Amino acid sequence: MTLIMNGKEVNHLVIAGETFDKSYSAGVKARVISHSHVGSINKNGDIISRLSDGGMPIKEQGDILTVVGIYKNAAAYLADDGEQYTRGSWISLNDIEFID
Repeated sequence: MTLIMNGKEVNHLVIAGETFDKSYSAGVKARVISHSHVGSINKNGDIISRLSDGGMPIKEQGDILTVVGIYKNAAAYLADDGEQYTRGSWISLNDIEFID
């Protein structure tokens, strides 16, 4: 994908609040950099992290995720075999770093 602004190639654009980033593509690996609550996401981009039993699903610092999508300030990731919940797999972009 090529992003063009004013005739020049750019890596990152923000237009009317929407972010376009050439450096991201689905299937990239990310490392969790801080203990993070995960869950489903609403249309405002807020992560909803509550289980029916009152618990809160988490990802631990150092966990490796495969990111498959980004919406606002959240990343969707593939669930691993050990996932104990089914309410979605979203994590804040503030809590991860891309590693490939």
